[in-house]
Amino acid sequence: MEPPDRITVKLKNDAVHTIEVTERATLKTKSEIYAKYMSCATMTLSELIDQLENMPDIAVLMTCMNGDELTVD
Repeated sequence: MEPPDRITVKLKNDAVHTIEVTERATLKTKSEIYAKYMSCATMTLSELIDQLENMPDIAVLMTCMNGDELTVD
């Protein structure tokens, strides 16, 4: 069994998030990549929208939607 891969994301505010991925599939076509992206984006936005009434400031949601906190190393 192969050891898990580690994915680390560093945000502009210097927050670092790391996960280990034990099972993975290689996406080979543009349509597979697009479908995976849409699935992840939909799930994330749904979770944020579910919490909308409890957010003191919706700037968090807007920042997420605009991608202002994301960086690529």
